[in-house]
Amino acid sequence: MPEIDIKTAATNARKFLSEVFPEHARDILLEEVEQSKGNWLITLSFPGRDLSLFGTRIPSQRREYKTVEVDGATGEARSVKIRVLNE
Repeated sequence: MPEIDIKTAATNARKFLSEVFPEHARDILLEEVEQSKGNWLITLSFPGRDLSLFGTRIPSQRREYKTVEVDGATGEARSVKIRVLNE
């Protein structure tokens, strides 16, 4: 059973993702939380990359999803992976 509670795990995951993707720090949303083998798997999303067409920037309507594994004992982020949605 993890020693770190769900709120702390989610906060640490968001902080870590903000450091890795600083350009999206303000737009990170919590999507899913799961316990696995004593750790927390926190899925977060942020806006996808904008497109450029003939020099015109087109904002993306899609979101990119990342799953951050947070150590259940220490609260440290251990990994971040691309989360692919089944559409």
